[in-house]
Amino acid sequence: MWTKEKVRSLARDVNYQCQFTAGELNTLHTILHSDEDCYGMTEGMLKKVHGKKHSGYGIALLTDKRFLFYHKGFLGSATTEQFPIDTISSISFHKGVLLGSLHVYAANVDEVIIEACDNNNAKRMADVWQHLLNQRLIFESNLDVPTTPDPVAELEKWHSLKEKGIITEEDYNAKKKQILGL
Repeated sequence: MWTKEKVRSLARDVNYQCQFTAGELNTLHTILHSDEDCYGMTEGMLKKVHGKKHSGYGIALLTDKRFLFYHKGFLGSATTEQFPIDTISSISFHKGVLLGSLHVYAANVDEVIIEACDNNNAKRMADVWQHLLNQRLIFESNLDVPTTPDPVAELEKWHSLKEKGIITEEDYNAKKKQILGL
C-alpha cells in the first residue's frame, strides 16, 4: 500500500529533486497501485502527448507496470498520462548541461518527451528501463524454444546480444552452456 510516507521515502532513496512538484508528491500515493513497485522518478515538463504541445510540469515515474506522468493544475485539476510497460519500445536519456530529458516511445503514441529533468534521476530511469528490457528479452528468448534447435544459430544470436551490450558475459556463458548441453 502506497502512503505519503512511503512515497517520500522513495523520493529520498532516489534523490528526487522536488522543486515545483510538492503538490504532486503529496498526492502521488493516491494514483499508485498497491501492487506496483516504483523504480525511479523525476520532475519535468511533459511534451508531445496526443497532439498537445505541453501538459504541464509534473512527476514522471517508472514502475514495474507502467511509465506514468502526473501533473496537478493550479485549480485542482489533475492530468495523468500512463503507458503500460509492455507497450513501451524504448526510453532514452539526453543529458543537458543543467537539466536533461527523457524520451519515451510507446505503442500508438509518437515520441513523448519529459523536459527539464534532473540529469541523475532521468539517467537512472533510462538505465532501469534498459535493465527491464534486457530481462524481458532473456525471459522471452527462454520461452521461444525452437522445435528443431540449431545450436550454431542460437550461439550466434546470443553472441550478438552480448556484443551489443544487451546481455552480460555471464548471461552469454550460461546460455552457451545450456545450448551446448554442458
